[in-house]
Amino acid sequence: MKTIVLIFLALFFIPYSYSQDYYQYNQYGILQKVGTYQQNNYNNSTDYYQYNRYGIPQKVGTYQQNNYNNNTDYYNYNQYGIQQKVGTYQKNNYSNSTDYYQYNQYGIPEKKQTYEKNYNGGYDVYDYDQYGIKQRSGTYEKNYNGGYDVYKYNQYGIKEKVGTIQR
Repeated sequence: MKTIVLIFLALFFIPYSYSQDYYQYNQYGILQKVGTYQQNNYNNSTDYYQYNRYGIPQKVGTYQQNNYNNNTDYYNYNQYGIQQKVGTYQKNNYSNSTDYYQYNQYGIPEKKQTYEKNYNGGYDVYDYDQYGIKQRSGTYEKNYNGGYDVYKYNQYGIKEKVGTIQR
């Protein structure tokens, strides 16, 4: 689910404001801040910071607009702090959606997710299994504070609220 949230924020929410906080429900049902997305005006990218157990933010990812093909490239950082390209988000003009491709160990992109606009101004998230079969895995619904409520679908197909995105 964390990957779903990261992708969604980078593609649809962050370009319109300077930073956003991401909250998830802990095991007691209490919302707690787990990350912050910060625009980097120096190189026109968005950095994702995750909070460690001491509450200290650590940079774990960067979303970079690719001016060559108008895609968004996603980079994470390995244990040595070295940036590695792990995926690409590509707009699909045919279906008015966004596809996420993740690079396998051979550097070949594999389609992993699709984000489609839904009826309420949010987005539906679909995952692909190893056979390429598409299955709905999550939903973002606009909420009263201008952010989004994050839902995932459990193994029975029941929608469960797992977090909130706030400006």
